[in-house]
This record gives sequence, structure tokens and C-alpha cells, in this order.
Amino acid sequence: MADDVQTIEGEVARVLFKNEDNGYAVVLLRCGDGSQVTAAGPLGTVLEEDSLRLSGQYRDHQRFGEQFLVTSFQRQGPRTLQGIERYLSGPRVKGVGPELARRMVKAFGADTLRILDEEPERLREVPGIGEARAQRILQDWQQENSRRQLMVFLQGHGLGPGTAARVEATLGSDALHRIQSNPYLIVEKVHGVGFRTADSMARAMGISEHSPMRLRAGLLYLLEDTMAAGSLCMPGSQLLEKGAQLLGVDQAPLRRVLRSLVVQGDLVIARPQPEGSVPEGRDDHMVYLQFAWCSERETAGLLERRMRHVEDNPPGATPPVPCEDLLDHLSEEQKQAVLFALDRRLCVLTGGPGVGKTTVLRSLVALWLRLKRRVVLACPTGRAAKRLEEVSGLPASTMHRLLKYDGKKRRFAHGEDFPVAADVV
Repeated sequence: MADDVQTIEGEVARVLFKNEDNGYAVVLLRCGDGSQVTAAGPLGTVLEEDSLRLSGQYRDHQRFGEQFLVTSFQRQGPRTLQGIERYLSGPRVKGVGPELARRMVKAFGADTLRILDEEPERLREVPGIGEARAQRILQDWQQENSRRQLMVFLQGHGLGPGTAARVEATLGSDALHRIQSNPYLIVEKVHGVGFRTADSMARAMGISEHSPMRLRAGLLYLLEDTMAAGSLCMPGSQLLEKGAQLLGVDQAPLRRVLRSLVVQGDLVIARPQPEGSVPEGRDDHMVYLQFAWCSERETAGLLERRMRHVEDNPPGATPPVPCEDLLDHLSEEQKQAVLFALDRRLCVLTGGPGVGKTTVLRSLVALWLRLKRRVVLACPTGRAAKRLEEVSGLPASTMHRLLKYDGKKRRFAHGEDFPVAADVV
């Protein structure tokens, strides 16, 4: 509950654990009264010697004892001369080591950080700092300032520390300037940030609800959301209708933005072939993201090349091993389906509930194994993979796991140039 939230302050003495993928970290916090607290939460961006103000609750961990579970935090400037010295010699400012930090604090005292911000030319007053070294220190300090300002800005607009860290990692050192110019950029570029989050930020910044950048982001978001739900495209009229509902505007300005997105190459409008194939009253065109359109065409090309070989063997050819015991329990139609699939390089098994797809699949897997084929099973979801394991008796995985999807690089390890080691997938 909100009443139970506590606040503690201190410096990071040590980073005990960090997960680079999700931003979770465990740190040892050195508090002002000399005590030490183990803090855990979205602290993936903090470094040793950072001064933090943490909000959260204490809890007892079964294995590690008492911890402070962090819900949010703010990075603060060091408040003591010793803190300033440790901060400058830490990993935040790469051009300064312990000895140089000691000399800087000796020269400027409590004004050291203000000197770096407001009078950086005075760095050369410190023994051992020449012009080149002063420039390196200043560059590192300015980058750290930009990083701190970005975190304050994003967390001020409701983005958590983990999301803010992903924004920084994705958009780079000029992330703040880019976001202030176009807050919707984080929806397009940063995985896991939704349109409504960016829209709330943009409206707080005074961006008009009719701004072309807002309408553009809304349309792209709807198509991305459609892809996440399993469809590569959306009927044009449906896209405009949903866009008007999401953005609270008329469809006319959305049509103009849609046309500009097509001209710029971000979207593709495809009409079905042959003409007249769309039922009356339905859309005669579909809208794709450029990536989805290219992916669909590439996939269709791959399937077409495989389909050229489907007549290598006549349908229903007899397998080169005894298989009557695997086929006897099948209906004639199911038996034909098994033998047909057995002879094809590519096969789609489809049908309504209760027609025997599971039975056919089980028999197919058993036949391939009898033929000494290397069989690999995969499904779109983990739940479907578990069901496939139960049906077939073989291990099954998600397609992403099978193809070794790299979330950071957003690409698969396996593909046409590096196929999965299997005879049948």
C-alpha cells in the first residue's frame, strides 16, 4: 500500500548483481548513519559511488535475508567532500582517477561540481590537468550530465528506471534532444514502450492532438499492435476507423498522413489479385508496415521455391519401411494425408476441430522416426509446444527458441544461410 512506502538515501558501495536484459540489480547501499542496506529492484543503470534516494519497502528474502525492495529511485549529487571525491573517481567520469579527484576537490572544495558545470575552464588550475586532459574530463562530465537529465525527464513523465535505461541504450547520448523533438520516437525505436505512454508525454509537452507526428505514430502503433496479435496487415478502412478512435480525430487528416507514410516508404498498400476477389462491401486494399510486406513476400518466395519440388514423388507413394502398424488405425482420408505429407518437402495440415489433425501428426512423427529422420518440432507459443510434446512424445519448443532469436539484435541465428540441423521441421 502507498502508506507503507519508505524512503532511504545513501551511496552505492558495491553492485552485487545486475541483469543486463531486464535492468534488475542488487546493490549494497552505504547510508549516512554508517549502516549498510541491500537494495534490489530496477537499478540496472546505477554504478558504484552513485548517490541515490530510493523508494520502496523492506522485505525478508528467504535466501538473502532483509532487503529493501525498490519501486523507484532518483540519482542525487554527492553532498560531502569525500562523496564528491569518490563520485569523480568512480566509473561515471572516466577521465578522472582517485588521485586526480583528490586534487580537484582540494583545489575547489564543495564548489567542484559547480566548477565543472559553470566554469570548466578553471580545471587547468588543478596541478596535472593540461588542455587535452581538461577537454576529456569535460566531455565525460557533459555526457554524464546529459544522462542524468534524461533520467530525470523520463521518470518525471512516468517512465520507470528500467524503461529509461532502455531509452538511453537505444537512442544514444543525444536521446533527450531527440525525444524533446519527437516524443513518439520512443514508441518506434524502444521495445516495450507503448503509444499511450509516449502520447501522455507528448501532450504534457504541449504537442497538439492534430500534430502529424502524433497521427503518424498512432497509425504505426496500430499496425505494430496488429502484428503482435498475429496479423501482418490491416484493411485500410479499419485502420482509419481505429486510428480515429485512438487519436480522437477525424479520418480526413489520417488519410493524408497515411498517404505520406506510403510515399515515404514506411507503409505499403496492397490490392488483392485478381480483381474482384474481395466480397462486396469489404476493403479492396490492405495496409502493411514495410517490414511486414517485405517479410511476407520473402516468405512467399521461399514457399514457392519449395513448392516447385512437390511433384518429385507421386502422391501416396509407399514408404520404404514397414508401416502398416502405424496406419491401420487411420481412416482412409487420414492415411492419404500421412502418405501425402511423407513425400512432400512442404506440407500444410489444416482442418476443423475433430477431423484428426492430431492423429495424423502423431502418425507422421512416428513414421519419420522409423525412417531415421531427424525430427524437430516447434510452435508459435509455449503452450502449443507443450501440447505438441504430449501428442508426439518428442521435445518441442517455440519457434523463437528453435531459431535462436536474439532480442537485443532483433534477429534470428538460424535462417536460409544457417539452417536448423534437422531433416524434418
